[in-house]
Amino acid sequence: MSLAGDLIAGMLSVGASATAVSEFEGIPVEVSMHDLRPGGQDGIASMPPEEVWRTQPHLRTVVDFKAGNIARLGVQVIRKNGDQRERERGPVERVLARPNPYMTGTELIYDLVACRALYGEAFWLIMPGGENGVSIHPVPPRWVSLLPQKGWADKPRYRIAPPFTSKTIEVDADMLIAFPTWKASPGAKASAPLDALRGILQEQASARKHRTQLWKRNGRIGGYVTRPADAPPWDDTARRRFAAMLEAFTGDKGPRAGGMPLLEDGMDLKRSTFSSADEQWLESAKLSLEVVAQTYQIAPAMIGGSDGVTFSNMREYSRALYKSSLGPEIVLIENRLTHFVLPALSAEENLVVKLNVEADLRGSFEEQAKVMSSAIGGPWMTRNEGRALQDIPPIDGGDELIVPLNVVEGGQASPRDGGDGRPPE
Repeated sequence: MSLAGDLIAGMLSVGASATAVSEFEGIPVEVSMHDLRPGGQDGIASMPPEEVWRTQPHLRTVVDFKAGNIARLGVQVIRKNGDQRERERGPVERVLARPNPYMTGTELIYDLVACRALYGEAFWLIMPGGENGVSIHPVPPRWVSLLPQKGWADKPRYRIAPPFTSKTIEVDADMLIAFPTWKASPGAKASAPLDALRGILQEQASARKHRTQLWKRNGRIGGYVTRPADAPPWDDTARRRFAAMLEAFTGDKGPRAGGMPLLEDGMDLKRSTFSSADEQWLESAKLSLEVVAQTYQIAPAMIGGSDGVTFSNMREYSRALYKSSLGPEIVLIENRLTHFVLPALSAEENLVVKLNVEADLRGSFEEQAKVMSSAIGGPWMTRNEGRALQDIPPIDGGDELIVPLNVVEGGQASPRDGGDGRPPE
């Protein structure tokens, strides 16, 4: 087997998130998507990104939300012919829909967005083979390093060094497609939003550890009884009698359980419990979630923040999600796929890649129906098209538009309008 084959086989066989068993170049492999090895023990500052994602709920919430909402859009290949645009359901789109034997296109885009969120970059290795003649394999950024260049404008070359073998391979940028984020200086190490969040995540983890210690090691006295200093002394019999009576009321068995004990000699029943409000648990949790969301440019309301959220502004948040929040990431991915991945797949020059954002910006079916009916001035869907939306088989004669009698050209603008349908005089 070639060194590249060893690399891919090793990529399939490592990691803690195995999902299936497959075969690559005649050898059985266990399919996985990430190299999730244990992280450092010196806190979040030294943990690898995947370990921080695994252990920090707020970071995981935001990264999974961002990756899932972009991956579910679906990749489309569009053929440009002058001002015309037409969907091209050809071999290139099939490769992007099934990039390799162990992933779907949705999983590939999910991995791409999540890697960029955690590492600040992602890499796709494009190789011949597979059911479509070419395959795309995501390479963990931790395996990739940039080789020295003679000039800063030269085409980059990379070294891939998997941890499970001493072998390495060197590839050109035409074969290993990079999806980088902006760097403050050329040649600098990729920086992800996670790097700016490690401090507040460490603070949140330390606060959680402190609260856990309080719950685990503090005295678990929910209440206690006091006797005044001038109360008459107790002998052992009286003390055991009172303890047995108190146990009968505070225990969970017996006819007196849950009742109110009778106190004697000026006794007083007091409570002493741990209060999460005293430790500002809720405030620190909200702050952590909001800062993580804002760093990844996601509205906190979209991932569970409830302050000031109403039904109306939640709809506006949803509409803004694919414009201001996820829009820049989507455009970057589309451009990299069009200008770097398509040439590596030997695609035609007039093809471009689009993520189907419009499907999520069209609104509900009711909203679309009202807008289309008013804009067109008449019915816009046949009976069979409506039946197809409900997964009902077509019927004979169902491909003709039914035009109500009150809808005529130059008369009613829409079948939803009133009136008798006669044209104006």
